[in-house]
Amino acid sequence: EYDQTQRLHGQAGYPPADGPACFRGAPIDLHLLPKTLPDRDEEAAEESEDDDQDIDRTSREAILVAQEIRKLLGRDGAAPMHVMERDGAGGMSPRPIRPRDIVILLRSLKFKSDQFAQVLRGFDIPVHTDSGSGFFQSIEIRDMVALLSLLDNRRQDIPLAAVFRSPLSQLPDLGTQLAKIRLAYPSESIPFHEAAIRYAAEKTDDALATQLNVFFTQLARWRDAAQRRPLAEVVWTIYHQTGYLAFVAGLRNGEQRVANLMHLHERAGQFGRFHERGLSRFLRFLEQLEEEADLAQPSLASQADDVVKVMSIHRSKGLEFPVVIVPDLGKAINMQDCRGAILLDRSAGLGMAVVDEEKRCRYPSLAQTIVQSRLRQQSLAEELRVLYVAMTRAREHLILVGTCDEKASEKWDSRWRGHAGPLPADAVLGARSMLDWIGPVSVAARTEPHEVIRTTRHSPEEVATWKSPAEAREKLSPEHAAMARLEPLPDPPAPSDAASRAIAQIAFEYPFHAYSQLPGSQSVTARHKKPLAGPHAGGAERLPGSGAITLALPEFMLEGPAPSAADRGTATHVVLEHLNFAGPCDREDVAREIARMVEGRLMTAAQAAMVDVEAIIWLMQSEAGSLLRQGGGSVRREIPVNFPAEPLSSVPHPLDRTMIRGRLDVLVTGPEGATILDYKTDDVSMAAVPSRAEFYRPQLAAYRNAIEKITGMPVARVWLVFLTPRVLFPLVGLESELQ
Repeated sequence: EYDQTQRLHGQAGYPPADGPACFRGAPIDLHLLPKTLPDRDEEAAEESEDDDQDIDRTSREAILVAQEIRKLLGRDGAAPMHVMERDGAGGMSPRPIRPRDIVILLRSLKFKSDQFAQVLRGFDIPVHTDSGSGFFQSIEIRDMVALLSLLDNRRQDIPLAAVFRSPLSQLPDLGTQLAKIRLAYPSESIPFHEAAIRYAAEKTDDALATQLNVFFTQLARWRDAAQRRPLAEVVWTIYHQTGYLAFVAGLRNGEQRVANLMHLHERAGQFGRFHERGLSRFLRFLEQLEEEADLAQPSLASQADDVVKVMSIHRSKGLEFPVVIVPDLGKAINMQDCRGAILLDRSAGLGMAVVDEEKRCRYPSLAQTIVQSRLRQQSLAEELRVLYVAMTRAREHLILVGTCDEKASEKWDSRWRGHAGPLPADAVLGARSMLDWIGPVSVAARTEPHEVIRTTRHSPEEVATWKSPAEAREKLSPEHAAMARLEPLPDPPAPSDAASRAIAQIAFEYPFHAYSQLPGSQSVTARHKKPLAGPHAGGAERLPGSGAITLALPEFMLEGPAPSAADRGTATHVVLEHLNFAGPCDREDVAREIARMVEGRLMTAAQAAMVDVEAIIWLMQSEAGSLLRQGGGSVRREIPVNFPAEPLSSVPHPLDRTMIRGRLDVLVTGPEGATILDYKTDDVSMAAVPSRAEFYRPQLAAYRNAIEKITGMPVARVWLVFLTPRVLFPLVGLESELQ
């Protein structure tokens, strides 16, 4: 019973609409669409629950909603409608309506929100939908999932055929050539993937075989990358190498397709942070997502943007909007809970059908009829509450859209014209859709002194003229179509200023390209390291004189991780940086100094074990060691050095140069000039020291040049200290190296 306790009382205090662009007249618009169009046959019209018809009905209602929104926004030439907004003084003033003032409420978002959003985007209306479905059904995601399945296991027929037919394979149209592969081995019962591999290997003089070989080679590279690199990086590599993002961007609804592919890439990145990773697990993860609940396609706009929102009625509780559109009112109410041989109600109990074994028939019992009646009332009551929530979200205007049979609207006119008071119980309980409640009310409300519901009936002939966004899009002329296919023009364009500007833009070359190839900074090692020659130039690095390459034992065969040459070099440099040169520097003193460094947390015990103590003792007893021990305050260790590189001929400006960064092991200054010492822990023999020293010569020459320019002091000596073979090697002739 709708009494004063349920009645809505307006408290906003809207001023009277005095402008032509403000909402005035009936606050509710009811649009009735025909169930069938003129070209539909009568047999199909009777199948009201057919999926195809349901899709057609949703598309027609979405087109009508898009047209109404465009009218409200003033997109079709008319002035935009105005809605009321509170000003700073607490009053209300009109302002032009914006997309964010409009909301579309659906009973469920899962199946129809994406369809509404797609149609609205086709009519250039910005839209945001919270959730829905269709992510895994989009063709671009299906193509990528098929390719990822091949990377996981290439011996699969359906994924291979799907990738062949997709742009990812970059193969020509395989409409007939797929059959050509299959028919090449008619007498042998081999799977399609094996036939494709054999075709590529055996048909050496065939163009298709050549293209298949190129594809299988690329597929092998991606498979190798999928085993070595993060999954998100592999997905992005596929996008980049195939140009798939650019391809789908040029298709219809391309912006949404690109968003779908980017969402797949983000999912791969998120999955890469899981403990159990890998391509196989990622594919199973996607399968579980699709089975449990299909993902929504990512929205192109956020809810905070100026967009039309598509929401579920349940999620709109507690919210209000200036304009609310409620479509799909002709959809049949779901009565699945009222059907079945066994029904259960909390208060009425258990209702079961009666089975007559002798007559072999089944009929409803009294208990089942009572339970079924109560369940039906509860279902209808819930639908009434949902409808009540949807219609009371509107502040200024409510648009209702439903599809029904033309005979239904005629029955409403004949039965409910002039009716006063609430609808009878049989009319409420006999409803099959929400429109069965709203239709009679729209007719009965005509007796009200003010127009409450403005009903618009759209004829089948009118609806048949509506065009979908794809049909409404302007067709390309033959000339434009030829340009889209990148065909050459039949005649060169006449010379003009516009043509000259266009040609100049296409032929433009960036004048500062050389600067874009110039690194801002670079280490002295990377800049002056010469490429290695010999059989190992393209594989593992082998310095001159290092002898045969010996592979280290695997870590699982060692008690701990095997120290690398870089680890030993780092540990040795730490000791020489903090060693007290004023001490005796014998075996006991060096061991004591290393223990002090471990205690002071300058290095770890594991690093201390890597240090060659005998090599350090040898250094302290050599000529270089005497210089270090007698230098006192003139010895500086681990000095960062930064200096500009030589100007390049390709870069004309002298100040546009790369900054070279390095670190000197030791710099000793004295009256005769400076001395540079560079420690080397390379594992080389004494005979190989000269060739190894030549490898380091350019780096030391750069250091010498930088020190002389920065300090103004000549560099008298440059020593390479090879600790492993116990060799102190002086570098001479660095002046010629710098010229």
